[in-house]
Amino acid sequence: MADKQDTLGAKKIIKSWSNGKLVRGRRRLDSLNVGLNYAQAVWEGMRSFKQIDGTTKIFQLEDHIYRLFKSAKVQGIRIPYDVKDIINGCNILVNACGGGDLYIRPIAYIDSDCSEIRQDFKVSVDIHAFEMTSITVDVKAIISSHSRSYPEYDMQSKCSANYNKIFKMFEEAERANADVVLVTDKNGYIVEAIAANIFIQKGDVIITPPDNGSILPGITRRTVVEILQDPLLFAKHQKTCMVAVKELTKADLYTADGIFLTNTRDGIVNVSEVDGKKIGLGKDNFYYKYIKNTYSNLIRGKK
Repeated sequence: MADKQDTLGAKKIIKSWSNGKLVRGRRRLDSLNVGLNYAQAVWEGMRSFKQIDGTTKIFQLEDHIYRLFKSAKVQGIRIPYDVKDIINGCNILVNACGGGDLYIRPIAYIDSDCSEIRQDFKVSVDIHAFEMTSITVDVKAIISSHSRSYPEYDMQSKCSANYNKIFKMFEEAERANADVVLVTDKNGYIVEAIAANIFIQKGDVIITPPDNGSILPGITRRTVVEILQDPLLFAKHQKTCMVAVKELTKADLYTADGIFLTNTRDGIVNVSEVDGKKIGLGKDNFYYKYIKNTYSNLIRGKK
């Protein structure tokens, strides 16, 4: 998710892993770089968290790296490493940074000059580690006038090209004094935020849009569904929750008992307002608090 003050919630890159080697700072790309000129890049965003036992763990590391390779396959980018290499690179980088709460971004991109022959293009892989300084917990949202839908945007691949409208959306948020922009498909249904999946609550039903190519199949989104389907929810709180998948209209959002966004960087984020309309019970909502607390325990290794 990205808001009007978004800088990845981070201070600076403290170390990077670039093509198999640890480096300080970051690489600088020539302005004729193919990845830069033609958005030929795929990437992931991950978080490492200090665990209750004092160790550090990258949450759902394998799932993110498998998705990176899936995105690369969709885009025709041939990563010159295997999954284990990139997983090892992420762990080496986090250890070199001293562990703790970090944001980790692996990116694979065509690292050749535009003047070169396509058959000679090479692919580089960099992994960056940021110090985390802030986490978004409560936001005001607007529904963007810009759409982002399949097949023009195949969001099943996390690639740079799919984010080419975000700065126009940022401008909309700034004009409306909002934090987050919600995105529609070509039919006007709300599909997600700029970089977060969306859930709405109506009674004991939690609804999320279909995974039909217009949303990124979020890893945190999947985790939230698993939390809601855990029998422990009923055993502890006598709540029977149903998770439904359906297209979301503006009216669905305006009349929701609760709305929350999910992504790897911020976890679970409450939406208190959409287009100036107050939403439900906000942060006092039972399901929001239950999901957020359960997720917080999960990422920290708490039982």
